Amino acid sequence: MSSASDKALADIRNDIIAGHHGPGSHLKEEELALRSGVSRTSIRDALRRLAAEGLVQSSPNRGSFVASFSDADVDELFRLRSALEAYGAALAASRITADELRELEQIEQQLEQLARRAPTDLDGFARLNNAFHKLVLSAARSPRLEAMLTPLIDIPVVLLKHYTWQGKVDPARSNQHHREIIQALRARDPIWARSRMQAHIISTRPHPQANDDQGGTSMNLGVEFD
Repeated sequence: MSSASDKALADIRNDIIAGHHGPGSHLKEEELALRSGVSRTSIRDALRRLAAEGLVQSSPNRGSFVASFSDADVDELFRLRSALEAYGAALAASRITADELRELEQIEQQLEQLARRAPTDLDGFARLNNAFHKLVLSAARSPRLEAMLTPLIDIPVVLLKHYTWQGKVDPARSNQHHREIIQALRARDPIWARSRMQAHIISTRPHPQANDDQGGTSMNLGVEFD
């Protein structure tokens, strides 16, 4: 794969994740080529790859657009993640290194500090949260699983929050789940790691018109991240 195509892919993906292109936005090849400083051929290749990841929807007659997600799409994303990440956590329990465990703990500490310092920083939480989940996935040492799951993890909260899901962001609960996952991995217990990861993802799955009267430090941002 050419470096120009890789650069275009990274630029477009980062702009989508940052919210510069909202759901349904038309991704015009000429504008993207000028922004990235690459050819339209490289842009077309990048858009094909992003379509395969689920971040872009393309049509021969209409062009390419940032993906839009129905309530059913969002529900399916979380269900797929719960199954695949649980399997990855079980693999990681026997393969994770001491250095990786320390790195997970460092990410968790950063998440807790962010929860205290800036509890409304959704983008900051999404970035650290994704780093946590991707590190567990990397520790599974399964390139096939990583190729399947990474696109699901990469579909960012900044996209999902545009939809009609009335979930909550609850940093305290999310951080507690992360600590339990780390404990299971440190214990080298695949069954425990699998169950904690699956419970974690399922418990954060958004529900349409969720009751807002539940307790906990939380805020309405359209979807609850894991």
